[in-house]
Amino acid sequence: MGAMEEGGKVATSVVDSLKGTPMVLALLVINAVFIGFLTYVAHTMSKKNQADVIANQELIKQILNTCFDKHGQIDENRSVVFKEKP
Repeated sequence: MGAMEEGGKVATSVVDSLKGTPMVLALLVINAVFIGFLTYVAHTMSKKNQADVIANQELIKQILNTCFDKHGQIDENRSVVFKEKP
């Protein structure tokens, strides 16, 4: 017998055994949905975190360019003005 037939037999036996215990089938479905939800949340949080890091890097560049001259010395004539977030 080939691998396809064996795989089909295993799948059939799993489905037959789950027919007798619907609670186990429900738990499997709920776990799959939960893992999908956690994956979505992790991906969304990662994207937001990456956007926050980029924004902070830009703010730091702006502060450094405002406070220091070309030679890395503090420029006494410049000041940093922070914009309030809405």
